[in-house]
Amino acid sequence: MKEELPLLTSYSEDQRQKAMNKYRLIAPYLNHEKNLKTIVVVQ
Repeated sequence: MKEELPLLTSYSEDQRQKAMNKYRLIAPYLNHEKNLKTIVVVQ
């Protein structure tokens, strides 16, 4: 069974900031600009 995630609007400001920071980290991979190996090493 698939777990339902809460809507981002129910997150606190701190939780949204943490989520955006994680997104910014993986965005180059999602946009096909970098590979995962490059992103993981840069962290």
